[in-house]
Amino acid sequence: MTGDDRLKALLAELRARDEREAPDLSGLLARPRPAPRRSPLALLVPAAGLAAGAAVLFFVLRPERPAPEPISQWRSPTAFLLQTPETGLLAGAPRVGESWLSLPAEVKR
Repeated sequence: MTGDDRLKALLAELRARDEREAPDLSGLLARPRPAPRRSPLALLVPAAGLAAGAAVLFFVLRPERPAPEPISQWRSPTAFLLQTPETGLLAGAPRVGESWLSLPAEVKR
């Protein structure tokens, strides 16, 4: 047996096995077809359209913002955090004969 004859025999055996294991075509055609599945892309297109419409409405219908204040009038929103009860004490130097304490004290001149 030559190599070609052996190959033909192997291919014939493979074809016969496929024919035995293959389902009947008329049985396959008679089966009810499953309902078609919706592609995720079919839902993505309307969702993208809704998102684009919402973006257009957001930019067209949004209220106008007031003009920003000039930088010369800006005040720090956290400046109050730097204020302490002793801020007045630290504002100036003490004077001789004066006390920051509210104790009755005698000063002799």
